[in-house]
Amino acid sequence: MDERSGMAPGDIKPGIMRTACELMGGTAVLAQRLGISEAMLRRYVSGSFPVPDTLILRALDVMQEQREARGTHAAAAPRDTDPAADA
Repeated sequence: MDERSGMAPGDIKPGIMRTACELMGGTAVLAQRLGISEAMLRRYVSGSFPVPDTLILRALDVMQEQREARGTHAAAAPRDTDPAADA
């Protein structure tokens, strides 16, 4: 356990929650989407409380939906064509 953060070494869950907040535009939006209080989400992001696996899975789903909605899904990204190859 890291004494400064209270997190187990290598715990990536707070980082996942932080990334989800950034993608969604803030803690208020993500908290509402996940059906939890903003205060609790802040505790998860800071590592003060362990993030339940079910909440991580929901956050990952929200992140995927957001990326697809923005058109940043790798499969949907258009590929550049080389004009010289067409000649």
